[in-house]
Amino acid sequence: MILAMSKDIRVILVKLADRLHNMRTLDPLPEDKRRLIAQETWTSMLLWPIGWDLLDQAELEDLALRHLDSEAYHDLAAMIDRKRKERGGDIDEAIHLLEAQLVAWTSKRRSPAAQAFYSIYKKMHDQKKELEEIYDLTPFASSPAPSRTAMGRSA
Repeated sequence: MILAMSKDIRVILVKLADRLHNMRTLDPLPEDKRRLIAQETWTSMLLWPIGWDLLDQAELEDLALRHLDSEAYHDLAAMIDRKRKERGGDIDEAIHLLEAQLVAWTSKRRSPAAQAFYSIYKKMHDQKKELEEIYDLTPFASSPAPSRTAMGRSA
Protein backbone atom coordinates (compact mmCIF):
# COMPACT_ATOMS: atom_id res chain seq x y z
CA MET A 1 0.00 0.00 0.00
CA ILE A 2 2.66 2.52 1.04
CA LEU A 3 4.91 1.28 -1.77
CA ALA A 4 2.19 2.22 -4.24
CA MET A 5 1.86 5.68 -2.67
CA SER A 6 5.53 6.49 -2.95
CA LYS A 7 6.82 7.92 -6.19
CA ASP A 8 10.35 6.78 -5.42
CA ILE A 9 11.22 3.34 -4.07
CA ARG A 10 14.41 4.77 -2.56
CA VAL A 11 12.30 6.66 0.00
CA ILE A 12 10.73 3.40 1.12
CA LEU A 13 14.11 1.67 1.29
CA VAL A 14 15.52 4.44 3.45
CA LYS A 15 12.52 4.26 5.79
CA LEU A 16 12.82 0.48 6.09
CA ALA A 17 16.55 0.66 6.72
CA ASP A 18 15.96 3.37 9.33
CA ARG A 19 13.39 1.18 11.10
CA LEU A 20 15.82 -1.75 11.10
CA HIS A 21 18.55 0.47 12.55
CA ASN A 22 16.16 1.76 15.21
CA MET A 23 15.25 -1.79 16.19
CA ARG A 24 18.91 -2.76 16.44
CA THR A 25 19.65 0.14 18.78
CA LEU A 26 16.67 0.01 21.17
CA ASP A 27 18.62 -1.32 24.18
CA PRO A 28 19.55 2.05 25.77
CA LEU A 29 15.93 3.27 25.73
CA PRO A 30 13.53 2.83 28.66
CA GLU A 31 11.44 -0.34 28.52
CA ASP A 32 8.13 1.41 27.75
CA LYS A 33 9.68 3.23 24.78
CA ARG A 34 11.34 -0.01 23.51
CA ARG A 35 8.03 -1.87 23.73
CA LEU A 36 6.17 0.92 21.91
CA ILE A 37 8.66 1.00 19.01
CA ALA A 38 8.75 -2.82 18.85
CA GLN A 39 4.93 -2.95 18.77
CA GLU A 40 4.83 -0.34 15.99
CA THR A 41 7.34 -2.35 14.00
CA TRP A 42 5.45 -5.59 14.57
CA THR A 43 2.16 -4.01 13.50
CA SER A 44 3.65 -2.31 10.46
CA MET A 45 5.15 -5.63 9.36
CA LEU A 46 1.70 -7.22 9.43
CA LEU A 47 0.14 -4.36 7.49
CA TRP A 48 2.96 -3.89 5.03
CA PRO A 49 4.39 -7.33 4.19
CA ILE A 50 5.76 -6.53 0.74
CA GLY A 51 8.09 -3.76 1.84
CA TRP A 52 9.65 -5.78 4.64
CA ASP A 53 10.77 -8.42 2.17
CA LEU A 54 13.30 -5.88 0.93
CA LEU A 55 15.09 -6.19 4.27
CA ASP A 56 15.70 -9.05 6.65
CA GLN A 57 12.19 -9.61 7.99
CA ALA A 58 13.35 -12.43 10.29
CA GLU A 59 15.77 -10.10 12.07
CA LEU A 60 13.06 -7.49 12.57
CA GLU A 61 10.68 -10.10 13.94
CA ASP A 62 13.34 -11.42 16.33
CA LEU A 63 14.18 -7.92 17.53
CA ALA A 64 10.51 -7.12 18.06
CA LEU A 65 9.99 -10.35 20.02
CA ARG A 66 13.07 -9.63 22.15
CA HIS A 67 11.57 -6.30 23.23
CA LEU A 68 7.91 -7.34 23.42
CA ASP A 69 8.38 -10.61 25.32
CA SER A 70 11.94 -10.62 26.55
CA GLU A 71 11.52 -13.64 28.83
CA ALA A 72 10.07 -15.83 26.07
CA TYR A 73 12.78 -14.65 23.67
CA HIS A 74 15.64 -15.49 26.05
CA ASP A 75 14.10 -18.83 27.10
CA LEU A 76 13.68 -19.81 23.47
CA ALA A 77 17.20 -18.67 22.59
CA ALA A 78 18.64 -20.80 25.41
CA MET A 79 16.61 -23.88 24.38
CA ILE A 80 17.62 -23.50 20.73
CA ASP A 81 21.27 -23.06 21.73
CA ARG A 82 21.13 -26.32 23.73
CA LYS A 83 19.47 -28.18 20.84
CA ARG A 84 22.03 -26.87 18.35
CA LYS A 85 24.86 -28.08 20.58
CA GLU A 86 23.18 -31.50 20.93
CA ARG A 87 22.68 -31.80 17.19
CA GLY A 88 25.96 -30.15 16.24
CA GLY A 89 27.85 -33.42 15.81
CA ASP A 90 25.16 -34.87 13.57
CA ILE A 91 25.09 -31.76 11.40
CA ASP A 92 28.89 -31.62 11.16
CA GLU A 93 28.95 -35.30 10.11
CA ALA A 94 26.23 -34.73 7.49
CA ILE A 95 28.07 -31.70 6.10
CA HIS A 96 31.31 -33.70 5.91
CA LEU A 97 29.59 -36.57 4.04
CA LEU A 98 27.86 -34.19 1.63
CA GLU A 99 31.07 -32.27 0.90
CA ALA A 100 32.95 -35.51 0.23
CA GLN A 101 30.22 -36.73 -2.11
CA LEU A 102 30.09 -33.42 -3.97
CA VAL A 103 33.84 -33.56 -4.53
CA ALA A 104 33.48 -37.12 -5.84
CA TRP A 105 30.66 -36.14 -8.21
CA THR A 106 32.30 -33.01 -9.54
CA SER A 107 35.74 -34.56 -9.97
CA LYS A 108 34.53 -36.95 -12.69
CA ARG A 109 36.01 -35.86 -15.98
CA ARG A 110 33.64 -34.76 -18.66
CA SER A 111 35.19 -35.21 -22.07
CA PRO A 112 34.04 -34.69 -25.61
CA ALA A 113 32.94 -37.91 -27.24
CA ALA A 114 32.99 -38.17 -31.00
CA GLN A 115 29.61 -38.78 -32.54
CA ALA A 116 29.53 -42.01 -34.55
CA PHE A 117 29.50 -41.52 -38.33
CA TYR A 118 26.39 -43.61 -38.74
CA SER A 119 24.59 -41.55 -36.11
CA ILE A 120 25.45 -38.37 -38.00
CA TYR A 121 24.51 -39.97 -41.34
CA LYS A 122 21.19 -41.16 -39.92
CA LYS A 123 20.39 -37.73 -38.50
CA MET A 124 21.22 -36.07 -41.84
CA HIS A 125 19.12 -38.61 -43.73
CA ASP A 126 16.12 -38.69 -41.36
CA GLN A 127 15.99 -34.92 -40.85
CA LYS A 128 17.04 -34.12 -44.42
CA LYS A 129 19.85 -31.84 -43.25
CA GLU A 130 23.30 -30.98 -44.53
CA LEU A 131 26.36 -31.52 -42.33
CA GLU A 132 26.54 -27.76 -41.67
CA GLU A 133 23.11 -28.00 -40.02
CA ILE A 134 24.19 -30.68 -37.53
CA TYR A 135 25.52 -29.00 -34.42
CA ASP A 136 26.11 -31.95 -32.12
CA LEU A 137 29.08 -33.51 -33.90
CA THR A 138 31.01 -33.57 -30.62
CA PRO A 139 28.55 -33.80 -27.76
CA PHE A 140 29.77 -33.81 -24.20
CA ALA A 141 29.30 -37.03 -22.30
CA SER A 142 28.77 -36.65 -18.61
CA SER A 143 28.68 -39.17 -15.84
CA PRO A 144 25.28 -40.57 -14.94
CA ALA A 145 23.26 -39.23 -12.02
CA PRO A 146 24.60 -40.30 -8.64
CA SER A 147 23.37 -43.70 -7.56
CA ARG A 148 21.56 -44.35 -4.30
CA THR A 149 24.60 -46.22 -2.96
CA ALA A 150 26.91 -43.37 -3.89
CA MET A 151 24.64 -41.10 -1.88
CA GLY A 152 25.00 -43.34 1.19
CA ARG A 153 21.65 -45.09 0.85
CA SER A 154 20.96 -48.72 0.14
CA ALA A 155 19.37 -49.59 -3.16
